[in-house]
Amino acid sequence: MKRHLVYIAVLAAALAAAAGAGTQRAAVSVHRLNVQVGEWAVIPSDGRVSAGPLRITVQNFGQLRHELDIVPTQRWGQKLAVHNGRAVGEDAAPPIVVAPGQTRSTEVKLDPGFYMLLDNLRGHYAAGAAVAIVVG
Repeated sequence: MKRHLVYIAVLAAALAAAAGAGTQRAAVSVHRLNVQVGEWAVIPSDGRVSAGPLRITVQNFGQLRHELDIVPTQRWGQKLAVHNGRAVGEDAAPPIVVAPGQTRSTEVKLDPGFYMLLDNLRGHYAAGAAVAIVVG
């Protein structure tokens, strides 16, 4: 009789675990990066972030509208070509446009590697509004 009770208890525990496993989701950690932009400046809260989901919050402390682009590069600090006053490169995510005094957030997913955060409005990147970060 005890053997049957143990068997039933083990079976019930296994069924409960299997049922719970189907309804639980793996927790995905979303990392955060704050970026301040202004006239000729891009200032991230960190120069290294974890790969995967990333919540980027961009605050414009300047007097002009700014556009934050995230461009993957082959090496850290790599300079991008410029055409018609704008940096040339494939964006890793849609640009984040912020008006003066505005703060905007978005979530992106970045693979490990090197990236340039830059203000890609005409002339801003060439004037130094860029910073390199590492995603790992």
